[in-house]
Amino acid sequence: MLTDPAVLDQVLAAVAEQELLLTPRRVPAATPGAAALEGELEVRGHRVTVMLVLPADFPLTFPLLYLQPWDALGFIPHVEVNGYVCYVSAEGLLLDRRHPVAIVAEAIRRASALLADGVTGANRSDFVDEFESYWQRLPGGVDVFSVIDPSGEVRQVIRATSKEGTSYLAASEENISSFFHRLSVAGRYTIQNALFLAVEADVVVVPPRPDRPMWTAEEARATLLPGLSAENAARLRKLTRRRSRAQEYVVVGIPRPAGGMAVFGIRYDGVGDVHPLLEGAPPSGWSRFGWSGWRRATSSPAAAGRRSSGRSGCCSPAAAPWAAILRWNWAARGCWT
Repeated sequence: MLTDPAVLDQVLAAVAEQELLLTPRRVPAATPGAAALEGELEVRGHRVTVMLVLPADFPLTFPLLYLQPWDALGFIPHVEVNGYVCYVSAEGLLLDRRHPVAIVAEAIRRASALLADGVTGANRSDFVDEFESYWQRLPGGVDVFSVIDPSGEVRQVIRATSKEGTSYLAASEENISSFFHRLSVAGRYTIQNALFLAVEADVVVVPPRPDRPMWTAEEARATLLPGLSAENAARLRKLTRRRSRAQEYVVVGIPRPAGGMAVFGIRYDGVGDVHPLLEGAPPSGWSRFGWSGWRRATSSPAAAGRRSSGRSGCCSPAAAPWAAILRWNWAARGCWT
């Protein structure tokens, strides 16, 4: 149900009068039927510009807040590249349409608190919970099914690609056969070796900024290797001691604070004699692949593709800790916008 534009105007007038935003000024809304107000917030000593948007069906839906520019406070969790501040999840909250100004006041309060936590680093671990959402925004992504347990030790795994182009991450072809209810898959896939890195719990891995180039080999080492245990670091050195191939795959599993695992991968092209994870490796090309979460594998990939199309917001509960999953292009783990 659409709200009378005059009602939206009255709400914004009350927001300005109550100085919920500093130096408020009306601005055009990009969405038909919506109303917008621009103003400023004080966040931990930083004065930043935000845009408040009341959707056409407000107060039946939440107001939207956009930080302008999106990185005015640096690269912090819960702020999309369009500036949208993901301050609320869809679960456990009520909208009292009898008090629309109170809804806006609460939205601004929550957004301000979230931005302040980003500035102080209090919510820095949220980068890990939402890692795949950031990862899928990078260019050159490839969708891959996984049939491995993404925990444990550093080890060699395989990437198996069918003639049709479907790829699986597995410990062996036998694992893929088990996924297909013991159907033999021998000789049906092109097999490429990969390294699986198991990052320790409580290690915060910050994803690459979506508006900048992907990690260099040196940056990837500096970001990922400190998160390995001493035992896993030793295993990595042993597995990378051999002569490298022209193309290398690295898959990384990071325990999410909210539960489950964030799993992503990097393909290095043009690799020389030294593996990209070793010191002294020259620069190389790359592409990335990844997943949007994990859930128990109870059916084939075709059946998995019939998953509900409802989006999972950035504040949604974590999925089950391990099993086969596809990174759905249409259902990335980002904020609702």
